Amino acid sequence: MTHSKASVAPEVYRAGRLRIWLIPFVVLLAAAVCLLASTLWVDTYVLDGEAHVLFLIFHPNPSAAANTLGNAGEIVAAVLAIALTVVSIIVELASNRYTHRVTELFVSEPINFLVMSLFVLTAVQSLWVTMAIDASRAEPFIPYFSVGITMVLLTICLLILLPYFAFVFAFLNPIQIVDRICGHTLQVIARPGRKSLGLRKREAIRGVEQLADVAVNAMEHRDKGVSMASVHALRQLLLDYQGLRAGLPEPWFRLEDELVRNPDFVSMDAQVLAEVAARKSWFEMKVLRQYQTIYGEALHRMRDISYVVAIDTRLIAEQAYK
Repeated sequence: MTHSKASVAPEVYRAGRLRIWLIPFVVLLAAAVCLLASTLWVDTYVLDGEAHVLFLIFHPNPSAAANTLGNAGEIVAAVLAIALTVVSIIVELASNRYTHRVTELFVSEPINFLVMSLFVLTAVQSLWVTMAIDASRAEPFIPYFSVGITMVLLTICLLILLPYFAFVFAFLNPIQIVDRICGHTLQVIARPGRKSLGLRKREAIRGVEQLADVAVNAMEHRDKGVSMASVHALRQLLLDYQGLRAGLPEPWFRLEDELVRNPDFVSMDAQVLAEVAARKSWFEMKVLRQYQTIYGEALHRMRDISYVVAIDTRLIAEQAYK
């Protein structure tokens, strides 16, 4: 079973997006609309109100519009502060429990930037639209379109808060973290992009080390499932790497500079390093050294993980033999 995101069936991710974002948002929106419509209908028709509901919504009183938009900025700022506080605590806890890479992955996720940008833009919009309302004239000026857009943005900000928290919890699921690290590492190896070859090597090494860190840290907290997922991710990463070897440039396989000073290579004899370089197998050696580390830790903490390491090592060898 592969751990790279690209290899997982698209319908699984579509189902995840529906479960996390669309369904809760639609349910909350429908509930809000029904609640608003029912209460206004009671005020207008049951309690003999004289005002027309739609007229008041689309043509608000100048003072009411100014007061509402004045409070909107404060509401959005308060909600943004709550969201940042909760998210920061959760991300920090996950980072301390598994790997510091969690923070980097979370910050680089585009959805977080989009959600935070929505809150900030709504607050700025509400402040400036309030300045455009002029109730001092004989015929007060109200930018109805701008007011309407601001209220829509404010509504979206409030309704999206719960789905966003659901996304954060799903994003910080340790199995998802393992998948993301594995997928990112494989992507760095496969796609040169704008990164130099040395930077790609460092990213690949960092990804392998962090998968091992997740496995070791999970064992400390008795998270057997997370440790097993990390071990399997290392195996799958190595198997996927074999399919990319033919397309990698010759300098990729050289042992030099920072790679030689890496803790897993610095203690090796020069003859061993020369042999690894000749076989172009430094990446395979790196993964197997992480297996060695995990195996040693598992012997004294969680023997089942040592069995998994042994099994995956055999599967890697069988695949290499084929």
